[in-house]
Amino acid sequence: MALKQFSAGKATIVASLRNRANLVPKALAEAPGGLYPLRMAHWVTDEYRIAAGWPRPEPDYDVRARTLISCTGEALAFRQGPRAITTGASVRWIADEDTFDTTALQWVPYQNDLDLVWESSVDYSPTFISDYEYVIGTETFIETALNFDADSAEHMWCDMNSVLGGASGYSVVMCLSLNSVYGNNLTIPYAGLWSPGMATPAVGEPISESPTDGWVSLTAQGNWLYLETDQSPRTRAVQINDLMASTAPIMIGLVIGRPVTVVYAGRGPSNIRRAQMNVGTENTPMSGNVVLGRTNGDILHTADMALLDLGIYPDRLSPGEMKAEFSALSAVYGSDK
Repeated sequence: MALKQFSAGKATIVASLRNRANLVPKALAEAPGGLYPLRMAHWVTDEYRIAAGWPRPEPDYDVRARTLISCTGEALAFRQGPRAITTGASVRWIADEDTFDTTALQWVPYQNDLDLVWESSVDYSPTFISDYEYVIGTETFIETALNFDADSAEHMWCDMNSVLGGASGYSVVMCLSLNSVYGNNLTIPYAGLWSPGMATPAVGEPISESPTDGWVSLTAQGNWLYLETDQSPRTRAVQINDLMASTAPIMIGLVIGRPVTVVYAGRGPSNIRRAQMNVGTENTPMSGNVVLGRTNGDILHTADMALLDLGIYPDRLSPGEMKAEFSALSAVYGSDK
């Protein structure tokens, strides 16, 4: 939903006064010599104005206003909601009160009814925000979002092996803001966005995770996105300092495969930045056990983020296909077109 903002310009008031004086001579005391009229008549006609073809008396007070209105701004297209578009994702989740169960703490797909559910627990569940507000240019947006707050180590997990099990590669596209509505924890050195992992045990119990299949971990540290795989060390990929400067959402794309994995980031299709990284040549099937919002093996590196849209693609998207997905999401969530 978009709200239009108007601002009034400088107002100017101009007032004028118009008077008319009439002088009627006094009657003559004595008749002058010579010729003079035997009868004289004098009329003073009241002021009037013509309205609709007829004379109308003037009011006691007459006010005339001259007004000039000047407006500046942009014409913005109507924004459709996330349900109005269909992306190329095989499975897509949107932040919606019908897809996020605040009782069961589960996030079910909106696009394509596959049995893939993001889960959490009472200790770690993100918060459903029905009025996530942000501004882009002169346009104000109010959307729904899942808010992950690092102070509470909020995150989710999902078993995607029914879709990704045995695959040599896949793609992920997320629309999110790397900011929590409750403020960011600046003491965490780095934060997990997309990592291998299982269901997190209760608070106080150790996390035992050792992924054996091929895996990819995407983390955020400072002003950069970092990529790590089972065959390559953690490496700096894409700079995002300007993309994190506001609460407006951005798009992050991840094309996972061998020997190259590609990371995309941007506010829309016109400003996509891209980093291609060599991640190993061993064609290991990719793991389908994923955690969203934390790193593998601990809850010490969780992310501050507001997540609006998430899509999984079983194929490795080309640059053109990734641009098309960014464009579709941008039309809804208000980034550049």
